[in-house]
Amino acid sequence: MNISNLSRFICMNTFNKKIFFISIAFLGCKTTSKTFVTKVGSDRDNHGCIHSAGYTWSEINKTCLRSFELKNQLYNADKTFIASINFSNDGEKAEVFSKEGYFLMKKKNDSTFVHPKAILMMGKHNWIFSDKKNRIEYMNFIQSLIHIP
Repeated sequence: MNISNLSRFICMNTFNKKIFFISIAFLGCKTTSKTFVTKVGSDRDNHGCIHSAGYTWSEINKTCLRSFELKNQLYNADKTFIASINFSNDGEKAEVFSKEGYFLMKKKNDSTFVHPKAILMMGKHNWIFSDKKNRIEYMNFIQSLIHIP
């Protein structure tokens, strides 16, 4: 810094000095951005089921399972969505896994399982899963796919 610049610096008012030093301070700051990495399998639920791997809790089996691997599959009318059924070993309960949610159902009679919001019933040759307003959501089109213990 030469003499003329030094004299100008000394003559600066207090406000300008503060602005000058703050500017110098910011020029020296280095910004950092943090990258968060999610580990595979870190999305376990309260039961330890890993949703990113397709696992969900089965209240009947008391274990994590992949509903899309169950033997009993139902389809919507255009076969674009699947609902899966898991029956208890004693045949008294059924759980339905669908895009609408999870439904734990109790046996009402030989051909019907009920839930407060839905019903699973045996049709003439297939299982039908619907809401309580009797709008058919899912059914199986191939009878051999459904099995009750």
